[in-house]
Amino acid sequence: MRGPALIVVALLVLSNAAWFVASRHDLSKGVGRETTVHPLESVRSEREAAGLRGRLIAAERRVAELEELLAAADEPSRPTESTLASSQGTVQPIDRSVAATRAQELRNGILQPDDPALRERTLVELREALTSDDPTESLAALLAMPRVATLDVPLAGLRQLLVAQIDHPDAAGQRSAWFALAAIEPRPGDLDELISRVDSARDEMRGSMTRLIFEMSGDELSAAAESAVLQLLADPAPAMRREALRGVTGHALPAAVERRVIEMLDDPEARDFAVRFGLASARRKSDAVAEALTRVAADGSGELVEVALHGLRSGLDREQRTRVSDDVVALLKDRKMGQAWISGTDLLRFIGGVAQAQALEEIASDPGRNADVRKLAERTARALRARAER
Repeated sequence: MRGPALIVVALLVLSNAAWFVASRHDLSKGVGRETTVHPLESVRSEREAAGLRGRLIAAERRVAELEELLAAADEPSRPTESTLASSQGTVQPIDRSVAATRAQELRNGILQPDDPALRERTLVELREALTSDDPTESLAALLAMPRVATLDVPLAGLRQLLVAQIDHPDAAGQRSAWFALAAIEPRPGDLDELISRVDSARDEMRGSMTRLIFEMSGDELSAAAESAVLQLLADPAPAMRREALRGVTGHALPAAVERRVIEMLDDPEARDFAVRFGLASARRKSDAVAEALTRVAADGSGELVEVALHGLRSGLDREQRTRVSDDVVALLKDRKMGQAWISGTDLLRFIGGVAQAQALEEIASDPGRNADVRKLAERTARALRARAER
């Protein structure tokens, strides 16, 4: 499927570019360096690298939201093990490669802006595919639906067709049917039906359930929905725990879910996902979340430090911003030049104030500190004071 593939390729190219710049300046331990270039030679280049990496973090989060819907269509050509008995009694295999190609055709016909007649014909084909006895054809329609459902195209009457497909023999079809229902015409009973399937769902469907629960609930989870999310976050399979963490991205977390995600920082199989998708992206950050992210920044290195500190740019109230700013300054006092300084001073420019400017000025005037540390501390302090005067 060309669209998602291009997104992934673009991210890989940008990521490699960012890491190349970072490697020339030794932003974190374990990153390669050129012996002919001093790693602290250019604060400006370091800040440019950090800015690029910050944009990559935001892009990764957006891609994570999309890849739940699109992953099945990107898989290589292979039939699934699922089969469906047709009305003639024969058994038909499901070929995901064929379904992915057909889904792209349907999406292209519906989403193109130049030919209304083609759009209408393709919408008719989509409806016919949703009711097809051929499970590969119906899978193609389902794979096309989540993207189509988010746009302004006539979709009236599709709900019942989608409801009929939530038990599609291919788990990717089930998943797409549920996401399309959530986007087109969700009803109160849909969430209860989804929750009732948590225990029996196959892995490919189960991995999307946390996100679906939040999509259908908003930030206010019912007791049953919260219990289901906690169950998914505690799945015995590490891959399922990680997928469950993807599903909480960008939401305000209920207290019990928040506690569970913080506990997962001690899970080596899920720690990175807990930081990236669970805590750093939380829409509102409690004191516990802010403290957990600050702790990650203090205890970690490299990209995870950047993710944690970048996440603290948003979701904090005024009092929290003051506390976090003080914690970041304390962290920087104990660090040499590196990722903590790059991301920490970037964060202070967002949430810091005069008190942090004063602390940075003390660092800048300390002759025992590295010249580049002093220069970056001075520049950041000057920026904080300029902002306070506006």
